Amino acid sequence: MAFFAVTDLGRHALADHLKRLPDNKVFVVSYWEWSKIVVAKSRAAARYNVFLEVSDAGDIPFREFLKISSVRAYT
Repeated sequence: MAFFAVTDLGRHALADHLKRLPDNKVFVVSYWEWSKIVVAKSRAAARYNVFLEVSDAGDIPFREFLKISSVRAYT
């Protein structure tokens, strides 16, 4: 399994790029101690997109994911 790290400068560059995309907003979805920058039309869509990725790696029900995850706008 490969791992990589993204610097703060890289995160800001990605967020700036994503902000220029039409009709989408940039959110940060946090799950346990892990967080991801997501582009979606709403907070719910951002959370669901991350759930789809997380559920592929582990067996977690959506209801449980909703309880332990959080979403905020990326600033």
